[in-house]
Amino acid sequence: MLFVANINGDATEKDGNGFISQLGTDGHTIKLEWATGLDAPKGMGLCADKLYVSDIEQVVEIDPETGTILHKYQAEGAKFLNDITIAKDSSVYISDMMTNRIYRLKNGKMEMWLEDETLNKPNGLWAENGQLLVGSRNSILKVDMKTKAISEFIGNTGGIDGLVSSNDGNYLITDWKGTTQLVSEVEEPVVLANTSDEKVNAADLDYDPDTQMFYIPTFNDNRVRAYRLMTTKPKDGR
Repeated sequence: MLFVANINGDATEKDGNGFISQLGTDGHTIKLEWATGLDAPKGMGLCADKLYVSDIEQVVEIDPETGTILHKYQAEGAKFLNDITIAKDSSVYISDMMTNRIYRLKNGKMEMWLEDETLNKPNGLWAENGQLLVGSRNSILKVDMKTKAISEFIGNTGGIDGLVSSNDGNYLITDWKGTTQLVSEVEEPVVLANTSDEKVNAADLDYDPDTQMFYIPTFNDNRVRAYRLMTTKPKDGR
């Protein structure tokens, strides 16, 4: 089953029109307005018995079984909270592309975790191996979770919206114009899908390693597109 965030209006407007839908992986709608009362929901992350949703200046905690809103965490100074990723210790990291900040929700407390111009419009996030990967304007950055040291991980990516691992040393990234790529440290990028000629956006994506399916919400096209990643290469290129 898929959770799909629906802004249902202006992406910055606090209008209460936003909602979360449940979709089957075959494309059928299970429940259109499953969780309601949000403003402009965007990134989501599922951790144990909680679904976390970014919503402009706050993160909303939802019961994934019932759709009931359990808590709202305000992110002080935030302007446009976007993607969410969850680390191994259950800490929730949230990007704010308008302020070059990363917020962290840990043990029920929200904090501004990192602010740096180097982040350069941070959007897609992925946590792994003590590192936070950050999709920026033209690269994937690597942030050490202990020291907060920032370094470039993969360059010349173009602008990044969604960022997920394909679980083999490669990463799937989307850009707002409609391109989805498979990228790595050592291999040339591979374009997997491109809907830019159709003027169809590619927003924050998700990947299911069990089925090798990846799902891309198209924003203005009001659809979720599904693709299968047929082959992937290990990190060493063999």
